[in-house]
Amino acid sequence: MPSVTPATSTDCQLRWAYQRTAMAFERTFAAWIRTGLAALAFGIAIHGLKGDAPGWLSRVAETGLILFAALCFVTGLRRFHAFAGAAPADRFLALRLLPAMSWTLLGASLAALFEIWLA
Repeated sequence: MPSVTPATSTDCQLRWAYQRTAMAFERTFAAWIRTGLAALAFGIAIHGLKGDAPGWLSRVAETGLILFAALCFVTGLRRFHAFAGAAPADRFLALRLLPAMSWTLLGASLAALFEIWLA
């Protein structure tokens, strides 16, 4: 019968440290996405509920919020690439879906900006 050596405490500590780092990254990424979605939704809401505000004022507010949302999505994507470069390739399969989500939301932001300025 082959002998199985138990994992050393150093291996467990390294694995746990990596898992803590990955979870912290996921929370940070979620915060960037959450902030960007809130800014995008608020910019679209201003576009729908202009009210008595001057046209230029609402257009500046809408554009600023939507550009801020796009910046949040890009920042989340950049931080993902910084983390993914240091992460082992075989860990956390769900992390591969995060860039697609960022690109999709960035495209939605640009589509909203296009709608505001050209509609």
